Amino acid sequence: DRTLLETVEKSGNIILPVLGTFGKYDAELVLPPESFLNGKTIQKDTIAKNVEAIPVKEIIAPFPELSKSSHGLGHINFSPNELMMGKAHIPFINFRGHLMSSLPLSLALNYLDKQPGEVIGKARGLMVNEKPVPISNGEILIKFRGGRQSFPYYSFADILTVKKVPAVFEGKIVLIGYTAKGGVSVDTPVDHHMPRVEFMANVIDDFLHGRFLTRPDSMVYVEALILILLGMASAFLHSQLSYVKRTGITAGL
Repeated sequence: DRTLLETVEKSGNIILPVLGTFGKYDAELVLPPESFLNGKTIQKDTIAKNVEAIPVKEIIAPFPELSKSSHGLGHINFSPNELMMGKAHIPFINFRGHLMSSLPLSLALNYLDKQPGEVIGKARGLMVNEKPVPISNGEILIKFRGGRQSFPYYSFADILTVKKVPAVFEGKIVLIGYTAKGGVSVDTPVDHHMPRVEFMANVIDDFLHGRFLTRPDSMVYVEALILILLGMASAFLHSQLSYVKRTGITAGL
């Protein structure tokens, strides 16, 4: 542990993962001065009032000394909605009034030399690069680059045999994770067994290039019009059909 702690501190550019347990809390938490979360979270009452963040009641983090020695922390939670797990991403979680950015967002901001407070706009949402990040119900919709291995993979064992860091990593964000079969995978629209680490790579890529799936504001009117048309069709056409045909059309719609 001591060797790891000293290496992380000496590197000065390592961001470590944190996992939150979803659930509401009774009261906000005043962090003691020695808490490792100080400097690695944003107090919601200050500049983050307009940011949607899903509440968590507990967090699991690396041991305090290691967390303090890291350059930053980021949560690795999936969407609490099982249907959206491989499609949406949570930029922030709210731990008792303190916002923590996700690991992909923390890495993207560090790469751009920005702080979370700098990208939280006065309006709802974020401005990571030049494009606003569309957030709905505390989540963003991911636009994937492609299926498995859309990003380059490098074997950890191969890197250990090299005496110095390969030049290919210079100026790059490097994610360390398990990609072999049997590891944690994510069911995404482009790959049913995408390694978790590559799922995060897609999210980082979206943050850096402003590529997200968006829902136009006008969609609510289109949906209302569709419902009205279906209702009118039912009112005027169903009465002229037999019970079996009415049932079949209703089930089909």
